[in-house]
Amino acid sequence: MGDKLYNIVRALLAYLVCCHQVLSFNVAKSGETYVQAGSQTTLSCRWTPPAGISPLRVNWRQGSAVIATATTPYFAPRYPQASLRGRVALGTLTSTSTSTSITLSGLQCPNDIAEYSCDITADALQDDSGTASFNVNLFDFLGYNIAISSSPSQLQAGQHASLTCTASNIGRPPGIMKWYKADQEITTGFTQQTSINSDGCTFNGVSGLSILPTSQDDGVMYTCVVEPNSPAIGDSTKQGRYTLDVQYPVRQGPTVTSSTGTWTVEQGTTFTLNCQASGNPSPSYVWTSPDNTNSTGSQLVLTLSATGTYVYTCFATNSLTTTPFSTGVTVIVQEQSSTLSTTTTSTTTSTTPVHVAVTSTTPGHVAIATTKTEHVAVGAGKLKGGEVHYSPEDIGVIVGTVVAEVIILLGAAVVLFVLYRRGILHRFWKNRQPGDTVDVDVTESNNEYALLDIKEVKSKEDTYTELRGKMPSLYIPPGRIRLDEKIGKGRISEVWKGEAIIRQKARTVAVKRLNDQSSQKDELVSSFEKEIQSMKALPPHPYIVMFYGSSQQNGVALMVLEFMSNGNLKQLLKNSRGTGQYSNLHGLSNTLTSQQLMRFAYQVASGMTHVAKHKGLPKVVQVTMFSYKINIAIGNQTFFD
Repeated sequence: MGDKLYNIVRALLAYLVCCHQVLSFNVAKSGETYVQAGSQTTLSCRWTPPAGISPLRVNWRQGSAVIATATTPYFAPRYPQASLRGRVALGTLTSTSTSTSITLSGLQCPNDIAEYSCDITADALQDDSGTASFNVNLFDFLGYNIAISSSPSQLQAGQHASLTCTASNIGRPPGIMKWYKADQEITTGFTQQTSINSDGCTFNGVSGLSILPTSQDDGVMYTCVVEPNSPAIGDSTKQGRYTLDVQYPVRQGPTVTSSTGTWTVEQGTTFTLNCQASGNPSPSYVWTSPDNTNSTGSQLVLTLSATGTYVYTCFATNSLTTTPFSTGVTVIVQEQSSTLSTTTTSTTTSTTPVHVAVTSTTPGHVAIATTKTEHVAVGAGKLKGGEVHYSPEDIGVIVGTVVAEVIILLGAAVVLFVLYRRGILHRFWKNRQPGDTVDVDVTESNNEYALLDIKEVKSKEDTYTELRGKMPSLYIPPGRIRLDEKIGKGRISEVWKGEAIIRQKARTVAVKRLNDQSSQKDELVSSFEKEIQSMKALPPHPYIVMFYGSSQQNGVALMVLEFMSNGNLKQLLKNSRGTGQYSNLHGLSNTLTSQQLMRFAYQVASGMTHVAKHKGLPKVVQVTMFSYKINIAIGNQTFFD
């Protein structure tokens, strides 16, 4: 009996050592790579048993704890873990099953984040079991609470600083933090750190960005963006914004304008001088007057009753400025032009309002414009209620005078026609000496800047340029300039029509800039900058287009000029050219008269003379003006190719 039992044990051991097959498993999991907290997922476990072997027991574990189990012959499921009851379900099992699954629902973060495994026992011996394990990756959506701060809290131009973006919930897995300046992504100079949130599920994020702000960065917006780091549908990018408040000193003289649009006023006129400078904190202003009195504020209200020339200077400074910057202007007070006469007849004449501008797309060229001319005389009569009333005697005198003038004009026209036909008038103009003069009355134009009348052009200049000395010229922040339409292009530069905010007012301007594709870039930039400096140094003149200021956009220098909108002179001359021989004109024709043509020539020459006699300007301004293609505009300036 003992030997028989011994032989049975030996045979069983031999079977276990030689013939028993260990189970092999192929593990798979259904669902997404990342599972959202609160949703569900199904885990599957498959095996390949040896022939004739059936499973005895199936266990599912969360970590080391059994969360679901079933045993032959009925495989009734049991769920030992109270925290998962109702949230875990075991799939149906039989004695012939080769796979098992559980479904986890209402997933909780972080409690359900663990390693899950299944183990199968095929017979009573423990080595007839196999185990497979895998992780469940939960994620949570990004939060909304993103805040940005600066260090130091008050930024100054030229001083290093940092921006810190703090996000109390950047999701799970932690999102990716990025920085943008305006709409441009920043790829260097920042860091990101993450830490687990107090809920044990999501992460906090902190990103720091180093910056060196300039005065042009004042008002620029930085954006901190957190992007999801999972392929989950429904998650989206979150962002926070921060607008820089960069303090900087006043660096150049203020801009001074007049409410009348001109520096020449009549006696008794009340007008306002406005002074504006760029700086942060906002600049404070002090005006000095000819009577050595001072007043504060950006505006100076004046009523001057005596004729003469008055110099006013505006000083601008702020808490960061060591020495105030100043700009001086000269105000000319003239006698009142509206007077009554009892000895002359009543006539009202007005020349055609013509504006001529000369400019060039070659660096170093100067823009020139004319003024509007008006002649008005009031004859005999009585002024009552703002209107002139004439007696019957006055009317008779006026009618007689008008008839006489018409007869005289007709006679003069006949004489001129005869002289022209005989060639005398032609020879007279041909042999006319340079010393001959043409009388042109120049009054104020509708230009908002100071315009001098002709006597000022001929006399020694007393301009704002001399008063301010070597002060830096005007600067317009790039954020206040918008380029709308390219309206002219030359070999090395181009002109855009656009809009600029100048002294708190949006104005249509012409903006000149270098071509992006220009060759010899360094040389052109230097020449263009010389042109800008020349425009700043050139004193005002009735026939010079006004220079608003300079700026830079994306490293390209800009010159901002007055915009003139009524076509170019070349086309005007072509359109007005007669199809046949020259003949008398009677006012209704579109053809330009010789008087108008002479006025054009005089105004252009006067402006050129004004440029030429300022020897302090670079030679490129005085000489190349006449050696390059120029554009000429009529009315308000327009640039054409």
